Amino acid sequence: MQKLVQSMRTIHEPILMADLSYKIARNLKVGDKVLGFTEDVKNIKFVESTVTHAKPINFISPLREQYLKLLKDPEFIEDLKRHNLPVKEEEQDA
Repeated sequence: MQKLVQSMRTIHEPILMADLSYKIARNLKVGDKVLGFTEDVKNIKFVESTVTHAKPINFISPLREQYLKLLKDPEFIEDLKRHNLPVKEEEQDA
């Protein structure tokens, strides 16, 4: 079995389908036929390939998780205030 190159950079990128149409990457489903190519740069061949699994990708989730942790850190909030950076105060339950 030949190894296929995967070069998708974003979920919004158009992907060339086996029927020569395009589909946005986030809309790919298991079983879709895409047009890929072999990794051998001296003898590149286009190859029909089947999507075998698809799952949502969140490229910023690790960064977002760290950011959300920082927003709960009282020392971080105090540093923001000390530097006159805006801080949105959460509403307190009455």
